[in-house]
Amino acid sequence: MKTNVSTGTSLRRMYQISNDVLSYQHPELIERFKRKFGLSESGAHELFSDVKKYLYLVVTTGRKLAPTQAIDIGWHEFVLYTRDYAGFCNRFFGTFIHHTPNPVLKPHVVPNPVETINLAHETFGTLGKNWHRVDATACSADCAPDSECHGDDSCGGDV
Repeated sequence: MKTNVSTGTSLRRMYQISNDVLSYQHPELIERFKRKFGLSESGAHELFSDVKKYLYLVVTTGRKLAPTQAIDIGWHEFVLYTRDYAGFCNRFFGTFIHHTPNPVLKPHVVPNPVETINLAHETFGTLGKNWHRVDATACSADCAPDSECHGDDSCGGDV
């Protein structure tokens, strides 16, 4: 059986995690997407699915990845449901995925959303509008998961 070198996770296990993650439902968040962003029912579900795909990639690759602008906005909204978001992260990934703006006051490497899009395409195949390269080039990649934070208190206020 093949193994993902970066995580040591078997491909079969990664596929199961992916299915479990994508099956997770959050009706209140879907309603929030519809109300706040004027999305249709299917558009709201697609955005949440893409947020979950992005978080899956972050954990399974172990890389610092930048979301597209649309996915980042959806991630922001999910994080607002703090208990649900923490439960989702712990249930499916065994760790909290901190959402951290890139530091402004010190030099840093900003991840390129196009790299994230390419990785998502390789992993999931055809992608929806939330992954559009137009969003990626417009996005400043201002937010990313904090690879230094692993669910402990050493990161301070990271959301």
